Amino acid sequence: MQSAMWLILGGTVGLAALLDRHQHELMRINLADPVPCGDVWLQLPARWLIENSGAAGMITASESSTNPFEPALQVTVAPPAEGGLVDQLLRKQAPTFPPQAISFGKTGKTSGNLYVWQMPLDEDGQSYPFAKVIATAVLPNGPQVTIRLEHLGRNSQAMDLQDDVDLVRRIAATVKLSPGSAVQEQE
Repeated sequence: MQSAMWLILGGTVGLAALLDRHQHELMRINLADPVPCGDVWLQLPARWLIENSGAAGMITASESSTNPFEPALQVTVAPPAEGGLVDQLLRKQAPTFPPQAISFGKTGKTSGNLYVWQMPLDEDGQSYPFAKVIATAVLPNGPQVTIRLEHLGRNSQAMDLQDDVDLVRRIAATVKLSPGSAVQEQE
């Protein structure tokens, strides 16, 4: 009898874990076809509203242009800053949270830094948690790419940022130099 109860308990826990994983996979944001941004191509979330000034090296995307609680993404591509200036500035914004390593490109040969932090932000007289996930890297012989994802939390509790970190990592993994860029021609 006791063995049967343990078997039922184990089966129930296993089924719950399987359903949780399935639900998480269904909620995962898919990436669309690659789009140009300056000297690189990258994939952004499918079905997000995209404002593309790709030739100028900046793209913004969001799930909704009117809801401040939906994540907003910004990608910038610029000539490399001197002496890791972007990293220095990001480290000053979050001195107590050391950056995590992140790989850019499908081969993962380009390493960069990933910064994650939360802070309170007042919106219409009410305090909400505000999250930022920023990844940046200088591509070999190429430009500096910075991916920034930020949004407000819906309540005053701390936010789970694992999905945001996962999305930024997946976008960074799609970054590649444009076929006709001056950098690509030098290689």
